[in-house]
Amino acid sequence: GVLTVVTAQGTQTVGLSGNGEDPATDTLTPMSLSFPSTLENTASAPQTVTLTNSGGAPLTGIQVQTTGDFSVVNGCSYSLNAQSTCTLMVRYTPHAVGVETGSITVTDILRSQVVSLTGTGIAPPTDTLSATALVFPATVVGQNALPQTVTLTNSGGTALTGLSIQVVGAGFSEISTCGGTLAANASCQITVTFQASTTGSATGQLDVADAIRTQVVSLSGSGETPAEDNLSPQALIFAGQAVGTTSAAQTVTLSNNGQTALTGIRVQSSNADFAVTTNCGASLPSGSSCGMQVTFAPHAAGVDSGTLTVVDAIRTQQVPMSGTGVLGNVSLTPDSLNFGDIGVRTSSPAQTLLLSNGSTGTLSGISIAMTGEFTETNNCRTVLAPGRTCSISLIFVPNVTGNQVGTVTVASANAETMQAQMTGIGIAFELLPTSSTSVSVTSGNSANYSLELMPVSGSAGSASLSCSNAPPNSTCTVNPTTASLSNPSNIQVIVATGVGGTVQLRRADLFGDLLWPLGLFMFLLPLWKVRSRSKAVQPGLDRLLMVLLLMATLATVGACGKGGGLLDPTAASNPLPNNSLTPSGTYTVTVAASAGGLLKSVALTVQVQ
Repeated sequence: GVLTVVTAQGTQTVGLSGNGEDPATDTLTPMSLSFPSTLENTASAPQTVTLTNSGGAPLTGIQVQTTGDFSVVNGCSYSLNAQSTCTLMVRYTPHAVGVETGSITVTDILRSQVVSLTGTGIAPPTDTLSATALVFPATVVGQNALPQTVTLTNSGGTALTGLSIQVVGAGFSEISTCGGTLAANASCQITVTFQASTTGSATGQLDVADAIRTQVVSLSGSGETPAEDNLSPQALIFAGQAVGTTSAAQTVTLSNNGQTALTGIRVQSSNADFAVTTNCGASLPSGSSCGMQVTFAPHAAGVDSGTLTVVDAIRTQQVPMSGTGVLGNVSLTPDSLNFGDIGVRTSSPAQTLLLSNGSTGTLSGISIAMTGEFTETNNCRTVLAPGRTCSISLIFVPNVTGNQVGTVTVASANAETMQAQMTGIGIAFELLPTSSTSVSVTSGNSANYSLELMPVSGSAGSASLSCSNAPPNSTCTVNPTTASLSNPSNIQVIVATGVGGTVQLRRADLFGDLLWPLGLFMFLLPLWKVRSRSKAVQPGLDRLLMVLLLMATLATVGACGKGGGLLDPTAASNPLPNNSLTPSGTYTVTVAASAGGLLKSVALTVQVQ
């Protein structure tokens, strides 16, 4: 462009040049905010005012001021870039009840703008009760006293919420018009009634809870009654009782909770099997009680019943009595069995329970029931004659490891139910090699193996380990020979070869040893024959021949055992070499672990070179 300057001295022209841009703007929206009714000293939900600069230059000199019970979180800095916005967050916190105004003044380099603010402060709800205690007059037991009312008032500007009303204490009750919410500047009534259930003082309380607090109104009253005849319990039931024996006593109590004496008391049992003794006299003072002790002594097996009748000046009351006579001296023995450690899915040795009828009557209706991992067989049938015994055979067959418990229950029609408890532990384990199962050695050396005994969780007790089928002139050692089933155990197996027993044999020339006794025998034999043919032989010669034959026989026997014989006293023993080598070959040694009827084994190979 061109700038022309005219002065008294003349006219001058100046050339102008530059880049044009839009100036900054300061649009503020909205220009007013209205806040809803808000509780005193409580911050409202925030509302926002936005300052927009849609120009091409920054907006500077920004300042914000507020008046009234309004607060601003200023999201605008001193300068706002071109084509940008910033936000003011406004909250209302009234400090008084009623309508209130205020403003936000936003000043920048261009101008000052005012956003008008309005809000209404309201008072919080109140929960004023018209009474803190109610006292009811003395009331006849079973009747109601005149009701009394408590008023709950909310003088606040908002509804009172969270109302919950309840009465605690015997004989007290309430009804109300309050509901769960009480509107602002409203009231409701709570009506409390009292019905005396016992004589004497009664106390309780009315609990009024709301969103602000819980208030308690104490309640009191008293009951008055005439003489009463309360009887408890209302029935007597005796367990099975052996015929000819007497049960422990059960007590029926007669109570007088009235204000006068209870008179005209009489007590009677309708069945002699139910005997009654009592400390109740003809009258019972106010506030006291007496007892009637009843025992059951059946004279026969079966269900028995009777009635206890209690008469007084007010009324007649009856207490039904029942019991069952059962055979005595009937037993199940023993009362428990322990099967110990048994392998899973392995049957234990059988154990026996005896059911004995020592009474004079026949035990009938016999039934046997079981629980747990046990099986039973029995020869009891459904009846058992007097003086007889039958047996129940039990076997433990665990399906899992760990402690197992079961019961045998024997019931009958005319005896008490009897039980025996059974216990056992299920066990399981594996025997596994942890080294090579085949070892090659030369005779005189040892083959070593490692195994692991791995019990299943829940097992208990111990397993025995053994080794069999050792090669000739060898030993097999297992260490340890007993292993716990509570934790895994390392097992060492040693097969020692070339360790058999030695036999000392004398090297003998059996032919030479036996030849001279045989020659002597052949030499003497003709002489014996000559003797047998000639009667002229002298008796001394006969004895000489006998001695020589005997010496020849002994020499022959000695030659078989000693080599040198009697005629070779200088002959010495000549032992053979030791015979302790393990012959070459391949052998299979078996290591086994056993416990609770379970047997696990591992085959080990020994190759002797």
